[in-house]
Amino acid sequence: MTDLTRGRSRKRMWQDLHSKIAANAASLFRQGVLVAKQTASGRRVWAVRFVVSVEEGGKVHRSIYVGSDKVLLDRTRHLLEHYRCLGDLPRQLTAWSRMLGAACSTVRRMLRRSPRGAKKSLS
Repeated sequence: MTDLTRGRSRKRMWQDLHSKIAANAASLFRQGVLVAKQTASGRRVWAVRFVVSVEEGGKVHRSIYVGSDKVLLDRTRHLLEHYRCLGDLPRQLTAWSRMLGAACSTVRRMLRRSPRGAKKSLS
């Protein structure tokens, strides 16, 4: 018997799942994966697996149960992709700022080489 047949609505299940994932967003920016598990009854269910650093300097493996609902699985996949994009943002900004700096220095060099007071003759 799935959660949907037990009376829990998909909307409520997504709200619970989303809040659990959002609470661990800092850990999911750079890592975390959806894994399939086989239950004892043979049903395939999904979970988000990731590692959390603890205060003592160690690491703990965590798991957030997603279930077998395809809609929840797709939403979870998209949410994890979104977090990965956000986690990649600092690297992208650094690359863009380097490119912009190189473009500015190229323009400065070109302006130094061109004659400043020279005007083109129209005749």
